Amino acid sequence: MVTLRAASCGWRAGPVASVSRPQLSPWCGRPARHVAVRPRRRILHAIVDPCEVAESIPCQRSAPAEPMLRSEFPRGFVMHLHAPFPLLKTAAVLAAITVLCALPAYAVTYVAKQLKLPHDIGHGCDAAGINDAGQLSGGCYTEDELFSVGFSTEANGKKGTDLGLLGGTDSYGWGINNNGVVVGEATLLGDLIYHAVLRRPGDSALTDLGTLGGDYAYAAGINDAGQIVGVSTVASGDSHVFISSLTDNRLIDIGGMGGSFTMPMAINGKGVIAGYGLSPADSMNVRAFYAKPPSYHFVALGTLGGGGSWARAISDKGLIVGYSKTAGSGYNRAFVYDMHSKVMRDLGTPGPYSSIAYDVNSHGQIVGQYTRDDRGTTAAFVCSGDCSDFVDLNTVASGLPEGAMLNYARVINKKGQIVAKGSDKKLYLLTPQ
Repeated sequence: MVTLRAASCGWRAGPVASVSRPQLSPWCGRPARHVAVRPRRRILHAIVDPCEVAESIPCQRSAPAEPMLRSEFPRGFVMHLHAPFPLLKTAAVLAAITVLCALPAYAVTYVAKQLKLPHDIGHGCDAAGINDAGQLSGGCYTEDELFSVGFSTEANGKKGTDLGLLGGTDSYGWGINNNGVVVGEATLLGDLIYHAVLRRPGDSALTDLGTLGGDYAYAAGINDAGQIVGVSTVASGDSHVFISSLTDNRLIDIGGMGGSFTMPMAINGKGVIAGYGLSPADSMNVRAFYAKPPSYHFVALGTLGGGGSWARAISDKGLIVGYSKTAGSGYNRAFVYDMHSKVMRDLGTPGPYSSIAYDVNSHGQIVGQYTRDDRGTTAAFVCSGDCSDFVDLNTVASGLPEGAMLNYARVINKKGQIVAKGSDKKLYLLTPQ
């Protein structure tokens, strides 16, 4: 167990200590102070995913960001405009206008539909998975924002239902395949122990997959063949990657990068895993990785010149997306890595600030967020290939409430449907026209 300290808008691992649970979310926007962490699943992400975009911009944000994903969760995160437009600095406004005017023309437009989800009580929901029918998985936060209640939906984001619980009060749906099987995590009674879980269509309850001997595990993804990938703590406290399947629910320990943690984020149709972790060669800097069956040798991807990189998704064609620190500026920049050419490329998102790529579909379309100005205002984007067709989704989406802005795009399916988070804390399904 660890504590975290706020440092320039980014949480850093502190000395070993006991956990005082109901204190904070490890996202940006909190005052710089010594604090204790929240539930264990967030410790894992807070240590390795330190405030992502916001780390390299001024600490002027008043609302907590909400990533990946559980940073993302892993929860991919959102930032808001923190002052009325007339009060923004002139330079920041001009910079944002310059960025938007420089964006290329984009032929595709989207209709945004607000998702109606169970337990959406105004504290925000996040989607972590989408299949080709538009079925979603994710979670909605409780009133104290310490926990979430997992959900899944029918096609096109309709009729959200509870994922279920294992006796505790927290659950989350991290992934969903084209057969509608959801995988994720849930707490046992007392909310101190997290187990990996799955739920098939028609099941009356969650299937408990357990852990690798520790007190925390979650299933990060599942492909159409029923192969499951996740992470679990072991008796020593280190985190190891596991694989499992629908035909055999045993968790098989496949190790990791060799350091104190390895975090798988996705599995593609060929069973290739992508994520990030620490290796003995560099115990201070996180590296993105992939691992192919059957040997599951963990291959580090390198960086864009900076100290660390994080892989967030992988397509069936072997395209891996995420973000990396860059040399000099220290900003995070979205990248795409091709497993065949072994080349990592900066997606070249507009403006001088940070960006993150969260997902990629089988056509090579990439979604994520980029920072528009020096106040940390983020916006959702979509692009493909070398990202020369980059577009801010706010410029091509209709149907949003007046004043709402799409802060980040979390997932995209084969049809090009995108789930994005709004500045109003609502989730929107964007359908291409």
